[in-house]
Amino acid sequence: MSLQGPIIVVSTARQPGFAAALDDAKMFPIIDTTWTDAPRAVTELQPAAVFVAMPGSADQDFEALAKQITACQPYVPLIAVDPETSLPDNAIPFSQGGGSPDRLAARLRAALRVRTLHATVMRRLGDHAVAAPTIAETNPVRDATVLLIGRGAAYPALSVALGERMGIVGALSIEAAAKHLNTRDNRRHRAR
Repeated sequence: MSLQGPIIVVSTARQPGFAAALDDAKMFPIIDTTWTDAPRAVTELQPAAVFVAMPGSADQDFEALAKQITACQPYVPLIAVDPETSLPDNAIPFSQGGGSPDRLAARLRAALRVRTLHATVMRRLGDHAVAAPTIAETNPVRDATVLLIGRGAAYPALSVALGERMGIVGALSIEAAAKHLNTRDNRRHRAR
């Protein structure tokens, strides 16, 4: 896969286990760094993505790195591997629980597609001297409604990933989900 920059792997120990999965997926160059060198590496190398080995990381170091990566243009995916605490809004959680290295490469490819789309939008806005639209200060993820319906092998992992990001209401049928959404919408209208 062609990358727009290196992949930075931040950990307390050199070469965490998931870095081998990135090597196997032919995603390179991969730069290993420690927490003390991570801010400088992000500034100087302008990475395509940043992976963080969460076990053993300090929360304040991770928060500072997440803020720095948020300011990067175009979007830089920040993937937290095996997070143990809550994450900032720009961090993507990834659990190695399944033991499938293909999932890690797929997660990275999806995040890099978002990066490519963001770079395209930025380039097109730059080509046309039009004032950039103002973005609302609300977070659409907090107001989002996600219906997770299915029984496949990926269902448990997907439900956990969604549950880490937003509140989930389980429903065993589409009718039950629709009833819940209608009740919720009626409560919102009465509150206004």
